[in-house]
Amino acid sequence: MRLFYAVDIMPVSSLKKLTESLRSIPGVRVPSDDSLHITLRFLGDVDKRKIPELREILDNVGEHPSFSVTLQSVGAFPNELSPRVIWVGVEDGGILQSLVSSIEEELKETGFPLERRPFKPHLTVGRLRKPDPMVIRTVERWKTMTFGVQAIKEIRLKSSVLTPSGPRYRDEYVVNLVD
Repeated sequence: MRLFYAVDIMPVSSLKKLTESLRSIPGVRVPSDDSLHITLRFLGDVDKRKIPELREILDNVGEHPSFSVTLQSVGAFPNELSPRVIWVGVEDGGILQSLVSSIEEELKETGFPLERRPFKPHLTVGRLRKPDPMVIRTVERWKTMTFGVQAIKEIRLKSSVLTPSGPRYRDEYVVNLVD
């Protein structure tokens, strides 16, 4: 099973306008409005028998208080002139990084390899195989946009199944953060 930890994001109207704009560009794959999320830690292919351990980690990490994130700015990985992933930036005062550090600490104790790449909080809103001038212009046009503040009250263990029409996500376990 392909698993990851994430927090869900609600598709507010300004975010929907951005995804509609990206969806109109041929070759750009845009997640459905009901599948927007910020990945905290991708776990990869995991044996189903590990799910109880992964749930327990989420229970432990769920002792964090709920918080808010500000969605602002649009950019691209690896860079804006050669975009492969289009993202919306996330400002949260370091709270997501704290959650990720807690998850990493718990995962280390269960034998999962440490994530080597630094955590960069972002919301993926599009993917493409090769750079496209229309995408570059769209990123530039939306670059300084603010998409509002969202309350984060839950952390999820999600599974993904890759299909020709894009990944399908399912919640395997949800933990409420402390109010």
